[in-house]
Amino acid sequence: MFSLMDIDEWRLGYVERFAKRIISEHGLPAKYEVTTDRKRAIEDADYVIITILAHGVEAFRPEIEIPLKYGVDQCIGDTTGPGGIFRGLRTIPMILDICRDVEKYAPDAWVLNYTNPMSILCSAMNKATSVKNVGLCHSVQGGAAKLARWLNITFEEFDYLVAGINHQAWYLKLSSLKGAD
Repeated sequence: MFSLMDIDEWRLGYVERFAKRIISEHGLPAKYEVTTDRKRAIEDADYVIITILAHGVEAFRPEIEIPLKYGVDQCIGDTTGPGGIFRGLRTIPMILDICRDVEKYAPDAWVLNYTNPMSILCSAMNKATSVKNVGLCHSVQGGAAKLARWLNITFEEFDYLVAGINHQAWYLKLSSLKGAD
């Protein structure tokens, strides 16, 4: 059993439709609930996965434009540099609110943080709360998919071994399932 939670009912409905489709198409025995009540979603959870964008996409633009005005051209600006610091400052209060609810309603739960700036947010969680947390990113899988495309093979026939996680990953082995290095 898992809970899908969002403060925005429209987005929550979208995610629910997506979850229903995945469960149905793959014949999974999964059971879930949808809610806008964070306490209900967190209560007695084993894991709490955080994927938020504080203040929506409109808050992202200044994180790029302000540093650029002063000559700092950032690729994305959501992880490091001035943009990452801006995003961290606007996201930390929300992350800590969620963590306080985890401390109260699911003190043994692991928090899996998929929100950038991942390392800044995990550092804030570690300093201000007692939650067990891990910062995660899709860069390993995304990087592997990109490498497969560059090597002109499908992702399904691609095999790789990675050391590290997130933005600090090294591909130690790349090969096709047919054995080509």
